[in-house]
Amino acid sequence: MYNPDFDYSAFAGKGFLPRLRALTGVTGYRMKNKGTGTVVRDMLLMASRPHFFALNVFYMLTFMWSIGLNTTLILFLEPPPPAGYGFSNLTVALFYIAPMLASLIGELFGHWFNDFIANRHIRRSGGTYDAEVRLWTLYVSVVFLVAGLVLFGYGLKLHLPWIALVMAWAFYMFGVVTETVAITAYALDVFPDYGVEAAAIIGIFRTSGGFIVNYFQVEWATSAGPVTAFGIEAGIVAASFLLVLAAHFMGQSWRGKYPFPPAKTH
Repeated sequence: MYNPDFDYSAFAGKGFLPRLRALTGVTGYRMKNKGTGTVVRDMLLMASRPHFFALNVFYMLTFMWSIGLNTTLILFLEPPPPAGYGFSNLTVALFYIAPMLASLIGELFGHWFNDFIANRHIRRSGGTYDAEVRLWTLYVSVVFLVAGLVLFGYGLKLHLPWIALVMAWAFYMFGVVTETVAITAYALDVFPDYGVEAAAIIGIFRTSGGFIVNYFQVEWATSAGPVTAFGIEAGIVAASFLLVLAAHFMGQSWRGKYPFPPAKTH
């Protein structure tokens, strides 16, 4: 695991042999200075910080429905009317252009908007910086997340034109990507020397949600109907935003009360 306090210059080198050692893992083995136990301990401590834990739970409860959309889409697009839209495999595949473009736009928006609100906060506060300012982006994200799920559910139920489903999926993926950017930026601000561990923790929560939803999404959507299924999902997203509010307004206090690395006691 990369350690920012470790001097790696002694292992640097040019030529064939140094590159071969780096490629085969010999250099990495010789450089190891942070064992698995230390990494796991650090990750558990980081994940248990209430400000970070709240955001990760929110992220898990919102990202998971993007997998649900993906697995449910074909159930309603391929069957012929009135059960579905009667689209071919190629047409369904073209639907994936929407989340791809939305993700790209969300990445660009999230990057610049996060920097904009951070710099604006610094100017207005006389040079001081509060990491929780990064969370303002999530207020934008949750609007697109809820709107995307609601529109998708009613679009399938009422057989709205296909463009409504495309926009719904695009809305949701825009929200997912912008929240990813904001939470990652916040984690890097709060844990500046533990970026790898923070990214791993975020990835664990994201993967857990996406893995769980596959066990019930298809059966739920087909039995309860798209309006009920996606409406409840939108409600879960909206309710989980309370965790963001808690982290936003209590985060600074929590960071002082539960610091990482923990303060040493003598």
